[in-house]
Amino acid sequence: SPMPPFITSTMQQDAFRKLSFQTKKTMKVAQELYEGVNLGAEFGGSHGLITYMRTDSLRISTDAANAAQAYIISKYGTEFYPSRKRVFKTSGASQDAHEAIRPTYIELTPAAVKDSLTREQFRLYQLIWKRFVASRMQPAKYETTSVKIAAGEYRFTVSASKVLFEGFRTVYTESG
Repeated sequence: SPMPPFITSTMQQDAFRKLSFQTKKTMKVAQELYEGVNLGAEFGGSHGLITYMRTDSLRISTDAANAAQAYIISKYGTEFYPSRKRVFKTSGASQDAHEAIRPTYIELTPAAVKDSLTREQFRLYQLIWKRFVASRMQPAKYETTSVKIAAGEYRFTVSASKVLFEGFRTVYTESG
């Protein structure tokens, strides 16, 4: 199953693990993406590309969920969008004053805005954008085969998995 969209701590952890960004750098770059980046005349000037980055909420607005649904269905097909909308639970200690960290406009893909961003901005925006889109998609499906072999006093187990349906992994994986 896909991971939920980012909250502050998970964004910092993934940015460190995948981008080698220290916490301070992650928050500086996220602040720039939140405050706005000049995307040029083609996109109507300056835009804030992500929602507020200091949050512990996993809540997503209805408009954002609907935009993600439309994007996923048009880009990947109906089989990639779950029949029931996914809702992630926020811990009881969460203030829930803000949404999860997500792109403000799903149509502003990382590739579309790359030329307007610094390398660091692009890399963090791409991470946020992909995690959000993947969080709205179908789980991946695997077929696993296990074989158990007994040889005298020894027991051996071998397992192999095959991907049947990529689902959210088409957009985002934890390992890469």
